[in-house]
Amino acid sequence: MNNNFWIDQYENDEEPDYPYRRDHRGYNVYGGADLTPRLKVMVGALREQLISSNQQNKSTYALVTYDNNSPRFGRLRFFEMSKLVEDDIPNPLLQWAPDNTLRGGELTKVEDPLLARDTWINQLFVGHNLQSASFKVQTKVNYVRFRQLMSEARRQALELDEQDFFFGVINKASYRYTLGRLSLEPRWKSEFRKQSRSLFALEHSTSLYELFSAVVETRLLRATQLQAGIEYLIFNDFDVDANDFNSITGAFQFTNQSQYLGYSLHALAGLRIERQDFKEREVRYTSQTFITIYAGLE
Repeated sequence: MNNNFWIDQYENDEEPDYPYRRDHRGYNVYGGADLTPRLKVMVGALREQLISSNQQNKSTYALVTYDNNSPRFGRLRFFEMSKLVEDDIPNPLLQWAPDNTLRGGELTKVEDPLLARDTWINQLFVGHNLQSASFKVQTKVNYVRFRQLMSEARRQALELDEQDFFFGVINKASYRYTLGRLSLEPRWKSEFRKQSRSLFALEHSTSLYELFSAVVETRLLRATQLQAGIEYLIFNDFDVDANDFNSITGAFQFTNQSQYLGYSLHALAGLRIERQDFKEREVRYTSQTFITIYAGLE
């Protein structure tokens, strides 16, 4: 449980995924109760420190979770956590930094800004999934706020804002048709993001990502499948107009599954062609061919 403004359970970093981090010692004490079969509450305290230095993480937290799966209304999940934190243990990342096309980028080392040295943190997550026959819809809302409790003089010395936040909404919908040996699936995805800082910049940013696509699949042989699709992307950066663009992409791929010497092989081969139209730059065309093979044990 770290507080580096990145909330994934398994982070991209240069550390192995051991049950406990190296050079750490401490404890996490917690307890809770099931108020109903679907509603749970929990409180706890985390105390850890580095063996090699005086850096430490003191967190006292409370959380509420709700998870209800209804055949008629779908699955609703709710998560609310509030905690008081004093954490000066850095947890840097090795994160993929996309360029303004959202296709390219590079791995970038991101230093932990140490936002929670004396901070109140609140996180709210709401998720909903609904499937009715071939129709699927999904919504996720995530809100995180860091509020500094330290004095203004100390905050300014550490170059921290009084508050930092992240707000994101993801919506997805799809419908699958079966037409003889063909299956057709139109899809829509929308991603809205508003935040006071990101992993790669300290400025406020607001963006909207809209993706419309359709995928056709058919089985050519017992172990071979053909997939083809087209997608139209609209990206709107509300702060920097130069980053706005739309693109249209067409692609197809062959998928083959087989067995070899006890391994399960999954091979992909295909072609992708894309046209990107930027608001303040010339239109760009790109193409990519790919062959990918995965091997694993079933």
